[in-house]
Amino acid sequence: GVDNGIKKHYVCMNKYGVFRIGETEDWDEIEQLRNQYDAYMVIDSNPYPTPLQKLVQKYPGKVFAHFYDEDSKEAESIRFLDGDKSGTVHSDRTKLLDSVVADINATDILFQITLTELENKGFIKHCLNEYRIVEESAKGIKRGVWRVIEGKPDHYFHALCYAKVAMQQTLSIGGVAHTPPPNKQSSV
Repeated sequence: GVDNGIKKHYVCMNKYGVFRIGETEDWDEIEQLRNQYDAYMVIDSNPYPTPLQKLVQKYPGKVFAHFYDEDSKEAESIRFLDGDKSGTVHSDRTKLLDSVVADINATDILFQITLTELENKGFIKHCLNEYRIVEESAKGIKRGVWRVIEGKPDHYFHALCYAKVAMQQTLSIGGVAHTPPPNKQSSV
């Protein structure tokens, strides 16, 4: 998962958990990470969509541009459009962030990185800069909303969210192998 910006923050994870985090200003380094792990990659579409679109086109079905939606009525919080052909994925922001926090609390997302590294790179601070509140609309409808402390970075937290989206795509690619039925016309 990559949070797009001048500095691109990335989180690498697999079924065993988060195993690498970092930041770079170089799109070539992001591509090298994708190639090093033969990874599915989900990257925030803004603020620099052009280099992202080049990666989406170069690695169809492996690199996806991510867009947050607000208050999606869909049951699923993550939607890959046209399967993986469009290179686009949408997620309900509140549902995705809720899901990632629930996964961390339930220890469904593990960290294969030392606490010192998580602290030194700012990962923990970025995650703590996001908070959830309940807002009431003009019609009196209450809903959960995620906010960031003004002026504080939250890039690693979103990179973790995008990594979860990429993992969901990775795990959905699997299938069931079937053996062919025996040939009924075999001779003895």
